[in-house]
Amino acid sequence: WMGSDSDTNPREKRSLEDDPVDPGDEDKDKDKDDGDGDDNDEPTPKRPRVSDTTGPVKRYYKKKCALMFGYVGTLYQGLQQNKSATHTVEDVLEEGLRKAGAILPCDGHIGRLKWSRSARTDKGVHAAANVVSFMMVHGREGLIEDINRFIPSDCRVFAYRRTTNGFSAKQLCDRRRYCYLMPTSCFGSPSAAEVEEDTAPRPFIFTEEIRSKVQRVLNCFMGCKNFHNYTIAKSADDQSAKRYIQSFECSEPFMVEDMEFVRLTVLGQSFMLNQIRKMVAMTVMIVRDHDRLPGSVEDIMDATFAKRKYPLPKAPGTGLFLDHCFFTHYDATRGTTRGTLEFDEVKEQVEEFRMKRIFPEIARLEQKDHQCAGWVEIMTRHPIDYVGLLDVTAPPPVQNEEKEEGKQQVQESQIICEDRNPIAFVCNNQKVTIFTESFVERNSRRWVDDGHGAHNAPQVSHRMGYAPYVHGFFTPLSPHFVVQSRPSYNATLRTYIQGKWVITLFVPIQALVQTQDTQC
Repeated sequence: WMGSDSDTNPREKRSLEDDPVDPGDEDKDKDKDDGDGDDNDEPTPKRPRVSDTTGPVKRYYKKKCALMFGYVGTLYQGLQQNKSATHTVEDVLEEGLRKAGAILPCDGHIGRLKWSRSARTDKGVHAAANVVSFMMVHGREGLIEDINRFIPSDCRVFAYRRTTNGFSAKQLCDRRRYCYLMPTSCFGSPSAAEVEEDTAPRPFIFTEEIRSKVQRVLNCFMGCKNFHNYTIAKSADDQSAKRYIQSFECSEPFMVEDMEFVRLTVLGQSFMLNQIRKMVAMTVMIVRDHDRLPGSVEDIMDATFAKRKYPLPKAPGTGLFLDHCFFTHYDATRGTTRGTLEFDEVKEQVEEFRMKRIFPEIARLEQKDHQCAGWVEIMTRHPIDYVGLLDVTAPPPVQNEEKEEGKQQVQESQIICEDRNPIAFVCNNQKVTIFTESFVERNSRRWVDDGHGAHNAPQVSHRMGYAPYVHGFFTPLSPHFVVQSRPSYNATLRTYIQGKWVITLFVPIQALVQTQDTQC
């Protein structure tokens, strides 16, 4: 303003609303004459200040808060945002929070708000009460109603609570409680379903005796166990595979949409990928095969916790949902001042969402797709090898992913052979691959047979289950197929028979397949 033509400092320009009111202004207005000669001139009324009409403006600040919400995960590709998923629960929740004003446009990605989730759910898995923590603009009345107005009806926000600045929903969650709704018909024994042709099938009744069998299997999961067989990409020596299960209970049967279900409720510190679904699948299969088990239930369950790797079945994810997250230590230390994260004031809303939205959705999907019934039918045709599970000296079988997903399998002893490609066939649910001589010649450099294997050539390997590896290679010096195991297993099997290719595999199968003029 010093360099401008104006002699007035812009800082001194104040609006009419900001000008202070001088008490003597009223007396001056009374004495002022408007020039019309009238002695009864009234003072000119002044425009009221903003503070007199609207009151002081209330400001809202961003603070760390914990938000409880629930959702039906049928139409979502999981909870967490990721690049491969186009429609997740966090996508719609973030959109609703931004439209309601809980997240400002200048905040950017939710990662900048210290976003943390207490539990993650996969595709199609529901949640009755999940908790996320982030920096949130809070304090405004009607904020929860505004958020629910901007999100779909299958996702509901129940309440939020102001927390400490260092709060993290993932790290401070002590326990998680999951539930699985399983139709009671899945626990029926296969022998009980076999009836005569002239007799109508008898309806399955979930008795108290069957419930006690289910509870007996569930009790084997309690405690600190090594669940490396109940997940993927975990070895027996990995300490992260050890998880603590506090309780695992089976409820009494109840009706939902004209279908009878039981609720399997598991409470633990944390769970790995597919752990609960495999625990439920193992429970169902042992109860169904209870009369034909080669050993006791406890011995079979202990074999699944042993260091030996063994593929276990996996139940469908239709009936699984997250029931509740516990913050026991935080509530004991900070709950008195900040408020507990049990959210007792919205327990009725959570229960209503669980009973009216999640339970009917699970029953509707089961009546429509019959996922649990179809999975049980597949497992009936391909039961668990309990004898092999108890035999610790036997090698693990090959896990067939097609059997697990319910796809059509290759028939036994059916040969899949293409010209100049490896020959693969299935025998006793074991996949065997034979590499033809032309295939090896096209993928090798120089082959030298010195009686101990081939050198200076890439070996073609085929993985049979988890261990051991089996290496097979041809030698052009003699019509032999050499089978060699990894040196780490200290196996020295080498088979040379003139005129025949004899294959010895480290799996309990034997197969004879005619291929042209050569017998395998």
